[in-house]
Amino acid sequence: MSPCFVFTCPTQYLPQASTSLDTSSAITTILEANHFHLQLLDPTHFTRNGHHKLPPAGGRLRKLCPRYVTDPVPHLAKLSQAPVTILRHLHGMGIDIHGTDVVYAAQCSNSATLTITASADASALASCTTYSGSVAIPTGLAVQPDGNGHQSLSVDGVLQKITGNLTVTYAAMLSSLSFSSLKSIGGFELGQLTVLSELSFPQLTTVGSLNFTALPALQQMSFGGTGISQADSILITNTGLSSLQGINNLQSVSTFNVNNNQALQNISLQVTSIKNSLDIEANDGYVTGLMTTFPMLETATNMTFRNCSSVSLPSLANVTQDLGFYGNTMQSFAAPNLTTVGGLIFVDNTELTNISLPQLTSVNASYQIANNTMLKNVTGFPKLSVVGGALDFNGNFTE
Repeated sequence: MSPCFVFTCPTQYLPQASTSLDTSSAITTILEANHFHLQLLDPTHFTRNGHHKLPPAGGRLRKLCPRYVTDPVPHLAKLSQAPVTILRHLHGMGIDIHGTDVVYAAQCSNSATLTITASADASALASCTTYSGSVAIPTGLAVQPDGNGHQSLSVDGVLQKITGNLTVTYAAMLSSLSFSSLKSIGGFELGQLTVLSELSFPQLTTVGSLNFTALPALQQMSFGGTGISQADSILITNTGLSSLQGINNLQSVSTFNVNNNQALQNISLQVTSIKNSLDIEANDGYVTGLMTTFPMLETATNMTFRNCSSVSLPSLANVTQDLGFYGNTMQSFAAPNLTTVGGLIFVDNTELTNISLPQLTSVNASYQIANNTMLKNVTGFPKLSVVGGALDFNGNFTE
């Protein structure tokens, strides 16, 4: 689909006699050589320095203002094949273009990453239903700040899918980010956004990966309906999130890592399987520890819990590699349906007084219970008959 460039001019610059340009004109030739289609739409999309707006103009290439026909011609031939570049050029000539109101089609695929630095870029992207490629919003965002110097960016249109990654990093003054129609992203990365406090993706349900790093002002996520239901990997570290509302209805995930989120007090996920690894540590500011619940989880490959006040795994039946608990403050742990595990480790859980695994029959790798100072007995494994690796019990046990 070829881009469409919308061009009008203020009334005071119109000639007394209308000028009509055909497709052989200089400006048309240059534009079409660069794959642009010149078209007049409702000129209310444009104003110039507060001047009043034109009534709707006629058809294609009619009644153009000579001032703006002659001014841009020498420059247009040098412009790259991107409609937002032309829009910025006109803005530099004194035409104030409201990018969110201008309607033009955009190229909806790119082997290189599409960089959004202004509202006009966002409008071009929003006109695509599916964008085949990756999108980046970097530092140096050219969006008008509010009274606090903060910036907001909204992508409102028909965009439902980005096949590649959406990456937003080091946009130091970006406080609000919204994609109103986006449902699916190949990869979603937010990083080093120190004032980002509003995140709104009301239709988003599927991501390949989600990587949120260094977002200290972000306290909540707003995702579509019941939130994200499908993701391959999740990493959330060093954020201000107080809950994981928005991803708590995940049905399956391969890798799940949540660490160093000082305001996060609980995690409750509905996943039934974890294909690779789960790591939870150093949340809740090390104060009381994180409450963790996985009521539907049945199978996992590798699971590590640190600095948790409670861990609930009522449906867990099998862990193929290690199930490890390190430095938690939980007083008891029970997994009533767990039958087999690779390695089983309880180390430095200073408040732990009871472990109950009534159906566990085999530990296929290392079995370690050490330095759990309140644990006096290890009788909660009545059916355990096989330990395939090293056995390490260290503590003040009475039975």
